[in-house]
Amino acid sequence: MTTDLHIFDIAVGSILVFNGIAVFLLWGSVRSRSSIELPAFAVCWLLYGIRILGPVEAVRSAIPIPPIVWDYITFGAYYTQGVAAWFFVEVFWRTKGVFNCFRRIWQFHIIFVIVAMTVDLYNGTPGSMLPYHVNLLLIYILTTIANYFTGHIRYERESAPAYVAMVIASVIILHDVFARLGWLPWTVLFGAIGNFVLAAAICYTLLHRALNNEKRLATIESELHTARQIQHSLLPRKGPSIEPEMLSVRYIPMDAVGGDFYDFIPIDDHRFGIMVADVTGHGIPAALIATMVKTASASQSHAVAEPSRVLAGMNDALYDQTDDHFVTVTYAYFDLEARELRVACAGHPPPLIYSPARKISNEIDINGIALGVLPAQSYDTASIPLTSGDRVVIYSDGVTEAEAPNGEQFSAERLLDILAEHSNTTTAEFADYTLRQLIGWTRKPRLALDDDLTLLVIDVPENGERATRT
Repeated sequence: MTTDLHIFDIAVGSILVFNGIAVFLLWGSVRSRSSIELPAFAVCWLLYGIRILGPVEAVRSAIPIPPIVWDYITFGAYYTQGVAAWFFVEVFWRTKGVFNCFRRIWQFHIIFVIVAMTVDLYNGTPGSMLPYHVNLLLIYILTTIANYFTGHIRYERESAPAYVAMVIASVIILHDVFARLGWLPWTVLFGAIGNFVLAAAICYTLLHRALNNEKRLATIESELHTARQIQHSLLPRKGPSIEPEMLSVRYIPMDAVGGDFYDFIPIDDHRFGIMVADVTGHGIPAALIATMVKTASASQSHAVAEPSRVLAGMNDALYDQTDDHFVTVTYAYFDLEARELRVACAGHPPPLIYSPARKISNEIDINGIALGVLPAQSYDTASIPLTSGDRVVIYSDGVTEAEAPNGEQFSAERLLDILAEHSNTTTAEFADYTLRQLIGWTRKPRLALDDDLTLLVIDVPENGERATRT
């Protein structure tokens, strides 16, 4: 019979169970919960603690359940630990091993656990499959060692304690396997010591990784905050010289920073330009290109009243400068004194316009190729007469491409319907109502879209009404 060190087993087993639960709580508290190293390790620790405590009579006496149930729990933990252990090996060392062997090991061992526990229950003999389990563990350990020496387990300085402990634990496990098989002249087992050393070393490594991840995350968040401030500074601080209720803007980046961009180009009290741009993609790469769009548009200040020239000049400035990205743009020039709207588009959703005099809402029929795709492009300009009370909506595709749970997009047609049905609201009320419709369409608790969103609503003043701000 093996020598039972009950006090040591109780101490080690209790520590492992307690810390297995503690690691789960730690994993739940850190922000980088996408990592599954910690919960995988917690399961290993918890199962091994149960393995150690299960056979101890003092523990069984303290928790009065039938001995046969204790046996099934103990050997169930024996069998199951192999699944958690080699799943952890795969995620901890970020490798599947040669021929995906680590993944194959834990997947195969899931099947073995089901078979082993079924056989134990059928025979009424807990642990009847333990010899097969031990042989499988021996194969798994040798496979892991082979992967280490073939370079499929990569050395990382921060994991050095885990490497040393793995070697110690492997030697001890092999010793215990040989002792159980009767190949050694003694029967003393040291598995608890080896696994405790390994668990402590891996726990240290995981905590070190978690702390480093938290530091990196804090640094990234700080940089994103700075990037958000910089991008916000690029947006116009004030609108054109019209009454505030005549213009409303809603700008919602998908991420901390976005690829959408809008700008106002005031000329005088009655004339101004409005630009809405959308860089493909989102996040920091798109935001960086959006700053280039700002520079490109500023360089076209001499052609503010000619939308086609503005877009052609911006295309020349951006061509071959945006890598794999391209930029869609709508540029609209308003002349409220002459009651005229001039629009040019480069791959962007055309503006919508509603005329209360004619009771018609429609999409302005104008478009062209996106900026930055081909050199020396020309663009057409659509000239639209404006009447008092007309409402113009300029937007990015984050509005119309918002998806319902079934994948159906919100669409320009629905936006046109809203425009026709809510023409008697203020620009702010219309913009807010549209956002509420998007939330209802996506069926999310808040406006969480799959793309950046920009929505501008402009009303043409009534005849005799002051267009300028007071």
